Amino acid sequence: MSQILLRVNNLNIDDSVYGKLNHFSLTLRSSQVLGLEGLNRSGKFAFVQALIGNIEISWAQNSIYLKNRKINNLADLQKDIEFLDFNIPLNIDWTVYEFLYLGRVGWFITRKQKTEMIKRAIDDCHKFGFRIDINKKICDLNNMEYRAVRLMKAARSEHDIIVVDDTGYALTNYDINQYADLLEKTAQMGKGIIILFHKNGIIGRLCSEYIIMRRGRAVKKCTRNPITQEDDQAFVLGETFQKQIESIESYERHVQHQNRIVYKVSDVIVEGKIRNYQFGEGEIFAYIPENEKNADDFFNTISGRKAQRCASYFLDGKQLTGVSMKAFIDNRIVSVRISDLEEESFNKMTVRDNLLIPSKKNISMSSFFKYGKQMGNVLCDEVPYESFRPNKIVGKETINRQIVILMSRWLVYKPKVIVIEHPFKGCDTYGVYLMRGFMKRFSDIGTAVVVVSMDQEYCINIADTIVKAALE
Repeated sequence: MSQILLRVNNLNIDDSVYGKLNHFSLTLRSSQVLGLEGLNRSGKFAFVQALIGNIEISWAQNSIYLKNRKINNLADLQKDIEFLDFNIPLNIDWTVYEFLYLGRVGWFITRKQKTEMIKRAIDDCHKFGFRIDINKKICDLNNMEYRAVRLMKAARSEHDIIVVDDTGYALTNYDINQYADLLEKTAQMGKGIIILFHKNGIIGRLCSEYIIMRRGRAVKKCTRNPITQEDDQAFVLGETFQKQIESIESYERHVQHQNRIVYKVSDVIVEGKIRNYQFGEGEIFAYIPENEKNADDFFNTISGRKAQRCASYFLDGKQLTGVSMKAFIDNRIVSVRISDLEEESFNKMTVRDNLLIPSKKNISMSSFFKYGKQMGNVLCDEVPYESFRPNKIVGKETINRQIVILMSRWLVYKPKVIVIEHPFKGCDTYGVYLMRGFMKRFSDIGTAVVVVSMDQEYCINIADTIVKAALE
């Protein structure tokens, strides 16, 4: 019989970063996988961050129970909770069997202990039905292997509750089925699992139950695959965001992809092979890498952030002589890494100053001091999809609004080429539509849009050209 591990009654939180909760209640039982679905500020992040101690809770006014015992401080709450953030890799030089068992037998092990650790690791893999080389290094694991090993370790821990935060980036359909099986087997070992999974329309395949959240409240509780994806999205978004998405999707590209080549990169080394790439005016080109390293190498090389000396770069038929990042930007070849949003968006600047960044080199210092404020205000008024206060600090905006500011900054610049790495990574449902909308807008002004993404399903309906690294 399952046991109630966690009970939350009428939890109220108001946090400027993670959002708010209004009278939120939840019950988690042993052997249960419970999902939380919603936009980034729907309340799901606020709840998880409160559980792991990143948001202060008024213990006198809120009721949280662990195994029917009222919790009155953070330390007692964290004793029973293990937090797994699959968005941050563990760059450690341990093998799988060392990671699973080394801490339990001490740091110095005998040959006999090593043999026993290997045997136990093999047994665990069999129990979880997951094949993996236990001598493989943690830093060399692929996406699903990494998740499997982390879950196997958590299943053997003393914590009764496991909280998982996962963007689901680069997971295939087959991976999702494996993931669901691993979560279920972990839960069957008496664990209660709460999962935040940020990929559209997938949460129902991973969980026995999930809660749809919006504006700090639970708006619907669902069992596995009970409603259509359209209905699910309607609950997640609400009427306001649905209308905004309809407006974004209604924007049609007026200028279709032209045959005229704007940007060409020749003799570039990708995955040990010499490749040639060319990108047309207004073309949306999607490159689907095999792994994160492949994605980073392709992005850095094509964008010029780390231009290869052996490669040749041509813009409008003329070879570029400078290979510095500044030379690429001066030639209107820009790049954006959405997964490093905090750094890319210069989030300590105001919205006004942020939008002015590309224009500053064309404005004299005296003109900037005299007219910069007015110019920045005009640029704020022209930002699509959202409205902004010009003097607000970018970092205090939501993730989606930071994305709008970042993409608008370069849209104003009217680049010849924009290279975007991981455009959908960590995006909620609304964020995905925002990114697709900006891609169409860049295409419309003749910009060659190069997308580097492992989320192929989001690229299919918008890209003119899709190249898979595995098939090159």
